[in-house]
Amino acid sequence: MVQTSIFKNVYRTLRLDEVSKAILTDKSHEGLGSGILGKYKGLTGKDIQSLPVEEQKNYVLRDAEVVMQLSKHNNSNVLDAMKSITEITGLDFEKVCRTGLSIWWAAIFDNMAAAHYAAEIARKYDAELIAIHVISAKLSGFEYTYLCYLVFLQPIIR
Repeated sequence: MVQTSIFKNVYRTLRLDEVSKAILTDKSHEGLGSGILGKYKGLTGKDIQSLPVEEQKNYVLRDAEVVMQLSKHNNSNVLDAMKSITEITGLDFEKVCRTGLSIWWAAIFDNMAAAHYAAEIARKYDAELIAIHVISAKLSGFEYTYLCYLVFLQPIIR
């Protein structure tokens, strides 16, 4: 989603070197020294294994600097999008960052279905549903089984 929706396919692979060269401009990395675009001395992880430890540290530091600049690019647009998706889906931030649309939509649909069943339970016991948190949703046969935390108020007195 980040590659296609936010950055409009300006890079083809997910290699840090290609992404950073496509996204970062000279203005977006001021203060980090020249040559921040791309990998340390153009080396790859395989190349640095035979270099001295200090060179390996510099390589890792450059990668960290590039990743930080990518995360801060365009006022942290990518991180803001991931945070919004976290809030909408109810998934952990790390899971949102490591997965894609199919997992996000599955979480949304699981939450909707569980909320529907929780509302039925609330009506049955004449209670007011305050909050619901889906712990897991499992498909067995043609039915889903939901494990949820439900928070109700006392039954409504009429």
